[in-house]
This record gives sequence, C-alpha cells and structure tokens, in this order.
Amino acid sequence: MTLGVALAGGWAGAAAAQGAVSTSTTASVSGLSVEHFAIAMNPSGERSAVAFEGLVPGSRGRRTRLFARLGRGRRFGINQELDDVRSGPGIRAQGSISDVRVAVSPEGVAVAGWIVTTVAKRDGPVRRQVRVATAPAGKRFGRPLTVLAGSLNSTLYLAGLVVGDRGLTVLCLERGNRVEILVRRRVGARFAPRQRIGGDTPFEAPPTLALAPDGKILAAWTTQSDATAKGSVLRKRGLRFGPAQTLSPPGEPTAFARAVAGPGGAGVAWRHTASPSSPVRFARLRAADRTFAAPVTVADVRISGAPHVAIPRIGLVAAWRNYEVVSEPGDNDYFRNPRLTATASWLGAIGPRALTALPALALRPALAALADRALVAWQEVPPSETDPRIRVAAAVANGWQPTETVPPAAPTEQRPRPTTSVLGDERPGGGDLAIAAGRSTAVLAFVTFTSASDGELIGTLRVAGYRP
Repeated sequence: MTLGVALAGGWAGAAAAQGAVSTSTTASVSGLSVEHFAIAMNPSGERSAVAFEGLVPGSRGRRTRLFARLGRGRRFGINQELDDVRSGPGIRAQGSISDVRVAVSPEGVAVAGWIVTTVAKRDGPVRRQVRVATAPAGKRFGRPLTVLAGSLNSTLYLAGLVVGDRGLTVLCLERGNRVEILVRRRVGARFAPRQRIGGDTPFEAPPTLALAPDGKILAAWTTQSDATAKGSVLRKRGLRFGPAQTLSPPGEPTAFARAVAGPGGAGVAWRHTASPSSPVRFARLRAADRTFAAPVTVADVRISGAPHVAIPRIGLVAAWRNYEVVSEPGDNDYFRNPRLTATASWLGAIGPRALTALPALALRPALAALADRALVAWQEVPPSETDPRIRVAAAVANGWQPTETVPPAAPTEQRPRPTTSVLGDERPGGGDLAIAAGRSTAVLAFVTFTSASDGELIGTLRVAGYRP
C-alpha cells in the first residue's frame, strides 16, 4: 500500500492552550521524486536526521539518488548526497536503492543505512549491498561503507537500525527465513561477524529494534510456528543478543510483536489473536536487568493489524485500526471501513477513544512519545475518497486533547492520494508519514504529490516541527 501524505499548519491542543506545528517546508531536492524516507531524533531532541531516496524523472535509464539532512532539533541543514545508483547501457541493466533507515544516538551520532540492488546485463546475478554512512556528533556524514555485499538468491531486507552510546550501531537484516544482526561497538569500528537471532524458525514479520532510555538495545519478534511474542536484549560486553525470552502466556497466539521505547521506558507490545477479541498486550523491560515483567493488557478490544505504541513518561499510548468484516457468497470475506482507535494506559481511568467515525477510512497511524505526551497522526479518507486529510491527536496527563484536521501548507499543494486498500504492509517504518520525537519537541515528515506534464506523480518530502 502506497500512501501520499500532506501535513502542515497548526495543531490545536486543549481548549485553554494551543500546541504548535510549524508550517511545513520542503526537505527533498528539486528534480527528485521521493519514494522512501526515514526520520530520527535523539532523546534530548538536540539533533535530528532525515534520509530520503527517489527517482530522477526523465533521466536516461533508471537513476536513484539518496540524500540526507542533519538538523538541530526541528531545523534542518543542507542536503548531502549519500548515494547515486544509475541504470543503463554500459553501467547496469537495473539498479535501485531501498530500505532507507536512519537513527541518532543520545550523544548525537547519526547513522543512515540502506540497500543497493543491481542486476548485471543479460539477466545476470542479483547483487545486493548493505551500506552505512555515519555522521559523528557535530559533523556531516562521512563516506558510505559497504558492510555486506554479494550475489544473493534470497531476499534481503534492512528491518531495523539503532544507534546507542558512543555510536554503538545495530543493524537487523532479514535474509529469506533467517534474521541476522550486524553490530559495531563505536564510530569508526568494524562491524562484528553476523549473528543469527531467533533460530531457523520463519518469522511472521522481521524483528524490530528499540533503544531504551538507559541505553539497553532490545529486539522483539513473533515466530510463525508457535505464534509467541519473544524478546531479547543486547549484551554490550560480547556485542551479542542474549537468549530469546518468551513473553506471551502459554497457549496464547500472538501477532506483530514489536520492540518499543520512549522517555517512559521500553518493552515489547503485541496483539493477542484469539477470537472474539484481540487485545493489545505489553511486557515492560525491567531497568535493573535484561528480563521482562509479566505482560499487561493495554486495551481489551478487537484490533486488526499491528498495534502501534509510544511510551511517554506519563504511561503508555497505543493506537490500532478496527475493520468491519463483510462476508459474501463463496467465502469471499473482505475488510472495509477501517477505524482508528487509541488508548492511554496508566493515565487514570482513560480508556479507548475512537479517533475516527464511520464511514471515513483510517489508514495506518504514526506515533511518537515526548516526555509528557504522545502524538498520533494518521491519514483519513472521507466517504467520497476525493479529499483525504491528516488528523492528529495528543494524549496528555489529563486525557486526550481534541482531534484536529491539519490543512495543507499552501492552496497549491497537492493533497494525499486516496487509497481503497485497508490492509497493506504492516512492516514497521513503512508508509508516507512518520514522527520522530525528543523530550520536548518532535518532527513530522510526509510526502505530497504533484502531477508532471506526462501525468506522472512526483513525490516531495516535507517536514514540520512540533512543540507543545
């Protein structure tokens, strides 16, 4: 599912006080149609980074370029080109950049990661490279390094990237049914030999990574065979993840276990898939050791897809989509009318709140945690599907602030492309809307589209800052 998102304008908070989203600005370069992007901010909010790749329209053959911008909080500096992959006679028959990831350490070390895929002429072997570029605190990105390369018959997917203290870098790679981890101890060091995580059991979805406030790096995943939620914590001394810990209760089937962290702590969230309910569960990582507390139920309601979770200091906020299941003759069931619901746990008596109402369609939400609140943003498609809009809400200590519609930055800016798909890809980091947050500020990134003279849609990356 490909979504286009336009987000700009003001963000209204509680009735007595207004929050603020700055007017969005263009982050991508002219002459590039953005396809994928990633954004990150360190916990203090002092340094941020955005990376994006896209096609060069009208170029001879296929040309894909990758850029990055470093920022101080919500303000970004100049664009820096990190990669340029060309296709055509004398070069390669095909070439592309994918799986763009970016992360920023507590000290301000920024790391970007991506995969380059090339195919030699005349149906030659597929060659894939995992590349990484590092920007030490206060400096620009250095020259990209190829940390893994080869002719690979199976798929290769960069599932996650985390940067910890002193530039400790962890990459999570999916290769067919195997998941491998690459770890580097500090800036400038070499990556240690690849290590397996989770054994040979196929995964329902690739493991996810998260950086806890105390510096621990955790991974979470769900296996296909026994449908259990599992978690593991990196041991810094040996730079290896410890044994997998089963987090879901015995006999409870789970889906989409995800590592999550924020100012309020870290843990693993998943959904229990037993009928008739599919509640959201959460197991907190204990600060004193590398074990997880017993799971708690965040929301005992039926959900579809993956739970999306943020952890501010005031508690835990989760958002998900509900679908109406429609049955037709011949067992042709399908989903329609996805609604977005969210809940704030451990905030008194605050329970689930429906953020959208039928018959509007709600698409996958984006969440981020500041110290004292969590932000939820999503694309909402009215029944006509001709006027998609961005809706936002914030959970604060005394409840949910009013939901607001975010207008486009200018009358000439194209609105998001409507979509009729309600399932799509539940891989983390997908989609065209993302939020990165520090203690007291956040940055939102999104893509808007304009039509070229030949009718082709051109994607532009835009960013907007948030401050309560």
